[in-house]
Order: sequence, then C-alpha cells, then structure tokens
Amino acid sequence: MMRSRYDSCAKVRVFMDYWNFAINWRDLTGKTPDKNLNWEKLPFAILDGLDAIPHLRNIRKELRGLKVYAAVKPCDHADDTFNSDEMEEERRFQTWLQHDLDQISGYTVDITTKSNTPLLCSVCNNNTVHFIEQGVDTKIAIDLVSLASRDLYDIAVLVTDDQDLVPSTQCVQDSIDKHVVHLGFKERKSPVRLETWGHLFVENMLSSIAR
Repeated sequence: MMRSRYDSCAKVRVFMDYWNFAINWRDLTGKTPDKNLNWEKLPFAILDGLDAIPHLRNIRKELRGLKVYAAVKPCDHADDTFNSDEMEEERRFQTWLQHDLDQISGYTVDITTKSNTPLLCSVCNNNTVHFIEQGVDTKIAIDLVSLASRDLYDIAVLVTDDQDLVPSTQCVQDSIDKHVVHLGFKERKSPVRLETWGHLFVENMLSSIAR
C-alpha cells in the first residue's frame, strides 16, 4: 500500500525522452508525436492511468510538471551533403519545441544539441554527416534522483526504454523510497519497465491523446 503521508496528495512528475518515445509512437500511429499527439491532453491521460493502478486509486494526485528532453540537430551546420529539406524540417521542429510545446502549462522542454560525427561510407569512401544524441539519458537520471532527494515528487512517470535509466530508477525506489511508473508500449520490451514499481501503456490512452 502507499504510505500514509501520500493519503492527502501525491506529487507527480513526468520525465520523457522525446526521441525514445517518438520512434515507438511513429511505429504505432504512422507520425511523430509533434504531428499528431494532443499534448494538452497527455497529462490528464497519465493521471487517469495512475488512477487505474489499484494502490494509487484512492489517492489524490497533483501534477507538478512534465519535462520533455529532446535532442536536436545544429541548424547552422553547413555541408554540401546535408539535405536542405531535412534542415528546414529540423528548424520547424525546434520552433515547435520552443514556441509551442514549452508554452503549454506544466511543460518544460530541455533541449540538447546533437554532435556531428563524420562516418566513412563503405560504398563511396567519403565522409557522411551523422548526428549523435548525447547526454539526454544523463540529464533524465540526474533530474530523477535530484528531485526525489529534495522531495519534489512522490511518483515519477518515466517515459523511456533506455536501459541506462535502470540504475537511477533503482536508486530512487530503493534508497529514496519514491515510486517510479513506466509509461511505454505493449509490444516494446523494456528493461526499465521490469525495474519500475508499476507501468502504463500508451495504447490504453491512445483514443484520448491521438489527434
């Protein structure tokens, strides 16, 4: 059972790795979540999902924040091999992150710039442009532990399948005595889901959050 100090109200925070989530969302719906996810309704769907977990059902919950961690390409990158249409789409995406998603009540967007790592093409023997996401899982792990240690949430909803988050999840649950609930996809095997106190499935809330 939940501890008695949660009986009045449990503080909820959501931590989302955007691209980890987006790949699975696109496989499920055919589009990336910046195109067809109703972000305004997502927090309510998550709270409703938590209400469906037996041990959380009779506890009032307050959403303290939903933080989205997104990695982006550097828009000032200049290279003849870079696709200009892709760069224009990247600019649109970054504008959406900063001026649309980050402006929704309760949301915070943390943006990390991807690093450009040249790769040698085995066919043409030329260097190709390749952007690598770095640091997103580290930022989530730091926030997950630091906010828990300051008692700024009681329940964390973790939206990622990255196994690098397993140690911080274990720390938050075993050492700081918080509850972590994984939000993911039914067909996706996730080491994070196996470690968390509970889990939710996107498919169960799809009708309310998909545009």
